[in-house]
Amino acid sequence: MRRWIALGLAFAATPALAAPPIRAGQFTVCTDPSYPPMEFYRQPGARDPVGFDMDLAAALAKAWGAAPRIVSTEFPASCQPSPPAAATP
Repeated sequence: MRRWIALGLAFAATPALAAPPIRAGQFTVCTDPSYPPMEFYRQPGARDPVGFDMDLAAALAKAWGAAPRIVSTEFPASCQPSPPAAATP
């Protein structure tokens, strides 16, 4: 039983130990801003979405020393896998 608990704790901690997904001082946040209060536009025609998810992205940016790059898209498009990163020499 102790082995399973230790394995579960190790598995749960793995994402926390991984390096943040930062490239060129930015990380990308894909969002569908049609789900208040999570993410939405404060008024029609607004450029930047607001809400809980945007606050979370700002907090992560501060903790990671990076800038969030917000990409507004419809939900199904945000579930597509990212293309592989270009190899660096």
